[in-house]
Amino acid sequence: MLTIKIIAKRISEDHSQFAHYKSSFLDQFYKATTSQRKVMIAEEPASNLVLPERILPFLAGMVEKLCNDYQLTSPNWIYNKKYYLATPNFWLNATGKLRILLLVESPVEFKSVISLTPLIH
Repeated sequence: MLTIKIIAKRISEDHSQFAHYKSSFLDQFYKATTSQRKVMIAEEPASNLVLPERILPFLAGMVEKLCNDYQLTSPNWIYNKKYYLATPNFWLNATGKLRILLLVESPVEFKSVISLTPLIH
């Protein structure tokens, strides 16, 4: 069974496979029982991982979103300061109106892991 801790480790070993590992985790999560889901999100990613700055906050936001969607208690580790970005990060390096649109349409759990300023550069 994949866990958030395992996929974070795998992503740190090969950043180019982020989408693959994230999708594999989500596929397993959606098919899992409630008790399996709790195990999948319980353990915090290791602190010695070499990851792009945006990855851990994204994973924390993803876990919080899954917890809210599946009525699970969010693990305390997602509220650690290291899972918050100082400024918003957009996968497409969006600017202007696209940046605002992406910010408005993002699930609240992903907005909570970023500072909401500055909105536009």
